[in-house]
Amino acid sequence: MITQRQKRPSTWPLLVLFLVISISAIIIGSVYYNYEKKSLLTEKQLELSAISYLKIRQITQWRLERIGDGRFLGENVLFLKKLSEYLKKPADLLLRNDILQSLKTLTENFDYNSALLLDNPGNVKLCYPSKDTLIADHLKPMLAGIIKQRKTVLSDLHRADLISYVHIDLVIPLIDRSINDTLVLGLLALRIDPQKVLYPLIQSWPTPSKSAETLLLRRDGDEIVYLNELRHLKNTELILKKPVSSEKLPAALAIQGINGTINGIDYRNVPVEATINKIPGAQWFMVARME
Repeated sequence: MITQRQKRPSTWPLLVLFLVISISAIIIGSVYYNYEKKSLLTEKQLELSAISYLKIRQITQWRLERIGDGRFLGENVLFLKKLSEYLKKPADLLLRNDILQSLKTLTENFDYNSALLLDNPGNVKLCYPSKDTLIADHLKPMLAGIIKQRKTVLSDLHRADLISYVHIDLVIPLIDRSINDTLVLGLLALRIDPQKVLYPLIQSWPTPSKSAETLLLRRDGDEIVYLNELRHLKNTELILKKPVSSEKLPAALAIQGINGTINGIDYRNVPVEATINKIPGAQWFMVARME
């Protein structure tokens, strides 16, 4: 007996089903990936924004505290009386040692590297430590204006040929108001080392990260000057500069007046997310960024 051979079932339905499942999985996976990517990006942008505002508050508070120190010292009647007497009688060793002890206390308990007592022309009459007796060219032109306005001044970060490290000067006009409300007897210059408090405050990051960092910068003509030590480039404070016209550079966008969170290319030509803002009361801008 001859039996008719059974016809093999077609594989096309299975193939079509496999393709439909595969394409659906790819689409669903792509949608999920993009959703997760967007969620992660949004989370990091919010984190950058929150850290940026935290840093701005901390830096602003640090500046206000330094100016507050100046006002306190400038209104301390007993301290001013001693300084006034010493400027009149520099040969009084007992008074000299008493003032030196006060200056030593300032440098040991705060982030001041040295303290210098100046007369109105800018000559150093007394200082602690004794080796730091130089007034840099950056400070000298400021003195006449400080004496005229009779207000405490916090200078910008600067590097001077005569001083070996980047520093800030807090200059306090000394007015003995018990004698005369307007007569400036001299000045007290407190030299701030940013390595003690300011730079660690800028560089610290509240969460673990391999690429995140905070940059402090200012404009100098047509260039951007990076003010603090960078995470990926060493010995760059006040040395590394970039053109203000740099495209996609967060620091350049900050100088141009743009605020908020952006995509950009950092100082190493690496794609980053960055939050940019201005520091209130200063010529500084801040960039919080991560790859």
